[in-house]
Amino acid sequence: GKYSVEIGSNMFEFYNAELAPPAGIAGKNYSWAIHHEAHPHRYSVSWTISRSPDTPDRCHFFLARYGFCIHQAPNTLIVWIPSEAHRTSLPDACP
Repeated sequence: GKYSVEIGSNMFEFYNAELAPPAGIAGKNYSWAIHHEAHPHRYSVSWTISRSPDTPDRCHFFLARYGFCIHQAPNTLIVWIPSEAHRTSLPDACP
């Protein structure tokens, strides 16, 4: 099959690629200390298509090597090298 992603005026098409099932592992109270992972591929991708409730407080993604904090927002695509140090943060909300 074919999977397409439009970013701005660019269309990216992927053919015959096995897609992972949709997941929500980072969707509710997910956090992990700075870590690295061993994968059979060089890059990992996270695509946040929705954020509910839409609060700017935490639940962000950090790339330790570069000192980047990527603030989560709807329609956010993050690509990183999982063997490099990274982490996520918890929401700033009471349960």
